[in-house]
Amino acid sequence: MTRILVWNIEDFDLNKISGGDLTLNDFYQETTANVTTGRFDYIMANIRQVTAPNMAAALPDIIIVIEVSAKPEYDPFGANWNLALPNIGRLAAGLGGQGAERLLRRIRTDTGNANWMMAPPLMTGPKDAVAVYYDSSNYCFAGPLRWPGGNGPAREGGDVGGDYPPPFNDALPDTPIPRGLPNARTSEKRSAASTIFHAMDGTAFAWNDRAKRPYLVVLGEVDYSRNPPVLRRKISLFAIHGPADANRDAYVRSLATVREIAEAPADNEVKILAGDFNNNLLAADFAINPNYQPLLDAGYRLGLVPPPIAVPPPPADPSGYRGYFATTVKGLQPDNNGQSNRLAQFWYNRPGNVTSRPSYNYYPGFGYFGTDAPQVGNIDAVFSLDNFFAWFGAAAGGPISNCTVLNGVVPPPYATVGQPAGNPPKGHYFFPWQMTNIAFQNPPDVLPERTNQQNTPRKTALRQWNNLGHIRATSDHMALVADI
Repeated sequence: MTRILVWNIEDFDLNKISGGDLTLNDFYQETTANVTTGRFDYIMANIRQVTAPNMAAALPDIIIVIEVSAKPEYDPFGANWNLALPNIGRLAAGLGGQGAERLLRRIRTDTGNANWMMAPPLMTGPKDAVAVYYDSSNYCFAGPLRWPGGNGPAREGGDVGGDYPPPFNDALPDTPIPRGLPNARTSEKRSAASTIFHAMDGTAFAWNDRAKRPYLVVLGEVDYSRNPPVLRRKISLFAIHGPADANRDAYVRSLATVREIAEAPADNEVKILAGDFNNNLLAADFAINPNYQPLLDAGYRLGLVPPPIAVPPPPADPSGYRGYFATTVKGLQPDNNGQSNRLAQFWYNRPGNVTSRPSYNYYPGFGYFGTDAPQVGNIDAVFSLDNFFAWFGAAAGGPISNCTVLNGVVPPPYATVGQPAGNPPKGHYFFPWQMTNIAFQNPPDVLPERTNQQNTPRKTALRQWNNLGHIRATSDHMALVADI
């Protein structure tokens, strides 16, 4: 079993987690130094504070960070940013790459495990990259490509392999890759992820040169206690960050036309798609989003889903149902036009009470989930964009299990209040409450533990730094963890 954490950390770079001074952030009333420290600590809480039902530590084996920043102004290599395609597959230079490397060092320090490594982050589009971290005590990075040296990009074919430049030259071990994996008997230090894909015969991709590509990292699950080491399982991991524009639906459907994704896994292989698909899990009628169906038809199974997929319908009043699937968080500040209808709040409406807010905003939703993106029409309908898909070979184990949204606002598992009909997922792992001082408005009869009832105005209390402030300032997405 491999435990994987995936998280779209909004515009992740070095400035998100480091630096700052005593200058006051007007909105949060915290120094900029405290803001960066708080964001970094919250990121590490998602990695280190997760526990199993028996309260044993449940550290991930693999960590995927989506949306590592590779913005043009951060590129020291002088690439032509008007041409997106030549930059895809190159290293995420500047602050984005530096932030990814700084996170690696923090993971090693906080876990006391120097065996944590990172597949150096490569650009998946004009401004985005992905970083994948793994515990090399039990896993190895096998590419599938080789790094040519310098800033890349990695290409298919006969590259003999070269060195990564600083700060990535120490991100990988100089360990031979076992037989049965790409680049066998070469060093992990020369492996590279892939942004190169091929269409199935008779199909075409639904993305252009400026779209974010899938990101393929091949890892081996290895028994290093044997001599020579024994490959237990091949993990083909596709990190996904779908577009947020009108192409979002076609993009997700077209993933099933990618040969590397659509071809059946080998007997000892598991194929995993993980990330931000920018498609709600549930359709308007609460069925599974039809854009996901081509992947399900191919053989993949979802991680975050009512068990089983074919569930009884939710009640006629689906109060609270969507909140069990929520992976996104609304903003805390009015938009540029001063509108505040998209802002997060902590508000409970008893079933049937629709006088002020939609009636599904009770446990565990409460009105904080959704999006503040102005281009989205029905903002309350955007709630569950992140997920896992897994397809297991005949000897690769399975099924995918224990998928849990690491919700810092209402702690998982969602077992404090009785579930509505439709068997929504409660989650398996425990994640401690990440807020310190907040009261519910119109609370249900039973509250999540440690909720502090007080008379402080709710909206003011909610946005405070030690409450939702540091959570939303880190990302508009929550992390997910699953066993695969």
